[in-house]
Amino acid sequence: MATILAVLDAGPAARAVLEVACGVGELMAADVEAVHVHDGTAETPRRLAERAGVPLRVLDGAVEDVLLRAIGEPDVVAAVLGARGLPGGRLPVGRTALALLLRAGKPLVVVPPEPRDAGPRHLERLLV
Repeated sequence: MATILAVLDAGPAARAVLEVACGVGELMAADVEAVHVHDGTAETPRRLAERAGVPLRVLDGAVEDVLLRAIGEPDVVAAVLGARGLPGGRLPVGRTALALLLRAGKPLVVVPPEPRDAGPRHLERLLV
């Protein structure tokens, strides 16, 4: 079965990442799995995944390497992750997202941090 990975952290884009991953999964008829690299803050990703009914896998190791391995798994067709920066900033996507964009061999969706008043996101199309 095809899987979309939702890369979750405790940052401001985490909820939006999961919502977009679920939308992409629906469009691609794929399962969604959340992953989080253990850094002592797994509570937010765990709550988000539980609320969305998505399984969460907590990984250990160097963030970029562990995520690249997870994205490279055969059943993973794409991953969704959050940007640390804001559009127009010096490094809009953040260091980890940029490293994954440069090194991953599969499509990635980068979701910006969401404003507090943002509502649920609904995807209608996906262009790769």
